[in-house]
Amino acid sequence: MHPDRFHLAGLCLLLACPTLVHAQGTRTGLEVGLVPAINFDADEGFGYGAIAELYHYGEGGLAPYLWTLQPTVFLTTEGRRDFTIFFDSPHLLPGGWRADVYLGSEEQIATPYYGLGNDSPYDEALETDDNPYYYRFGRTRRSLAANVQRPLGGTPLRVLVGAGAGHVSVKPVPESLGTMFLNEELAGAPTPGGWTNYVRAGLVWDSRDRETGTRRGAWTEILVQRVDARLGADHSYTRTTFTDRRYRALTARLTFANRFLLQHVTEGVPLHEIHRIQSSFKQQEGLGGAFHRPGPLRVERGAAHPRRGLRAARPPLPRRSVGVRGLGAGLGGGRPPR
Repeated sequence: MHPDRFHLAGLCLLLACPTLVHAQGTRTGLEVGLVPAINFDADEGFGYGAIAELYHYGEGGLAPYLWTLQPTVFLTTEGRRDFTIFFDSPHLLPGGWRADVYLGSEEQIATPYYGLGNDSPYDEALETDDNPYYYRFGRTRRSLAANVQRPLGGTPLRVLVGAGAGHVSVKPVPESLGTMFLNEELAGAPTPGGWTNYVRAGLVWDSRDRETGTRRGAWTEILVQRVDARLGADHSYTRTTFTDRRYRALTARLTFANRFLLQHVTEGVPLHEIHRIQSSFKQQEGLGGAFHRPGPLRVERGAAHPRRGLRAARPPLPRRSVGVRGLGAGLGGGRPPR
């Protein structure tokens, strides 16, 4: 099969925003929000932590805000450790430039993996009480990313350029016991992992009426990311992502949102980077989990298997999600992991 990979996903959801329908231009000063991150996952145990969001609107009530700072701490009883912080400022830089920075350390002991390609087999009998992590592997990611964006003329069109660096460590046997599918596939080959350093550029069309509590408009983007050994990366490949999001107000407190996503990754991508999804705001992963946040599935079988449904990858959304409908598919090779 061809080694390049495509991700295709669609998402429809209803957003109820009773607390976010006020006019943004009237806000001034600093607002602070704190939401507990609590969930349960059969692989990772009880999760606990906090998601904080700080918004500063300046003295003149800048829209959408002068800057936002969003730290997250999430831990589980079975060893997951996520510490991330995201900063975004539409107005701090001169010349209309918008800047954002992300810094994170994410340690996951049970990342799903069922093999490469949609035809990879799944044997439920291999997951037993004595060997519950057969289709899992451990992964630690530490990353830094930054982007700048600038409007073109007086249109909703923006140009984006960015760069990032990240290091991933993979542990084929997450709990150091039992037999794991990834370990068997490697068959003595070097464990995947290493540096993923990149540059990227793209165009963003943003006609939303507002960024928080959106009621109408479109948010569409095409982004091209190049991971290259000349930047210090351990692999070289290109990721191209097209995302189209549409919003429509149904009632005073209910908004319909739809997202369509198409992603292509060239040969050379390691298995731990297959399900990464680009965004102009925050990077994402295709999701899996019976308890899940809205988002595209982890469609490349480095993730959710259709017989098992979806498995939670991050803490659930604290608010606003009322109804979700999604689909996903992965098209691409059945190469051994690298």
